[in-house]
Amino acid sequence: MSAVVELPTREYPIFAMPRAAALDVLTTSLYPGAKPESAALVLSYCQAAGLDPMDKPVHIVPMQVSTGRKGPDGWDIKEMRDVVMPGIALYRTKAARTGQYAGCDDPVFGPDVQDTLDGVAITYPQWCRVTVHRLVGGHKVSFTATEFWTENYATKSNKSAAPNAMWKKRPYGQLAKCAEAQALRKGFPDAVGGAPTADEMEGKSFDFDLGHDGEVKPVVTMPQRKSEQDTSASAPQGTAETPAPGQREAAPKAPATTAPAGCINAGQVKYLEAKFKSLDLKPDAIAATLARHGAAALDTTITVAQFDAIKSELLAL
Repeated sequence: MSAVVELPTREYPIFAMPRAAALDVLTTSLYPGAKPESAALVLSYCQAAGLDPMDKPVHIVPMQVSTGRKGPDGWDIKEMRDVVMPGIALYRTKAARTGQYAGCDDPVFGPDVQDTLDGVAITYPQWCRVTVHRLVGGHKVSFTATEFWTENYATKSNKSAAPNAMWKKRPYGQLAKCAEAQALRKGFPDAVGGAPTADEMEGKSFDFDLGHDGEVKPVVTMPQRKSEQDTSASAPQGTAETPAPGQREAAPKAPATTAPAGCINAGQVKYLEAKFKSLDLKPDAIAATLARHGAAALDTTITVAQFDAIKSELLAL
């Protein structure tokens, strides 16, 4: 029998309380309305990571999860589960704890885009850029990340391309958090790790891939999420012509966000591309899937109705 490894934890008062009392504190104050089992996940997460739950470093995010099990009809069984995820504040805290965090510039936004997504009119920034600074060998080094709104926003349901309530209310603030999280991952990979934040994953889903050995392996599905990449080559960096933080500036080259009336936009095309890739479908299988729903190509000629039908089929795989 293998020995149990005791993880070193800091001595925070809440861990000295009776477990029932600690859960009561979390479910009535910091996470009002949370289920006891979800609050227990928070306690376990914080204890393992040496964090104080009273600082609320993590969030409880309800997410649609594919369980890896099949129903009688052969389709995946999906269910809503509470997932504990770090918040942007925890990223900042971990960066600060390195003793090398040298601050973060105000976000810079691209031009406004006026769009209608599934009947919802919204104005959002085409992109957002955030730069964080780290002291490396006594020198301040900058790490910049640029994120596009259409590749990050969360939809209100898996059957709609309309933004959820938070992304509709705070299109700038939410995108700024995503860009800052990406910049912190680039600048402090040893401190913050690679897990996405709750701000990035709210409204999205986890899929689970059942491996050949029967093990259920999680695969994060972030429909509008920009792929992890170095943006230094694709996005303009700071120059003498760069405006002050918070000001608008010319946009870097980016996918078009407009689409013919009644058809999907570039963000929804990217969603389908990402989903096909996550399912490892070959070109012939992709073409067959599109053809089943009357779509000729994977582009903005796909209608909203066709998109919904294709999306439903892919989510069921």
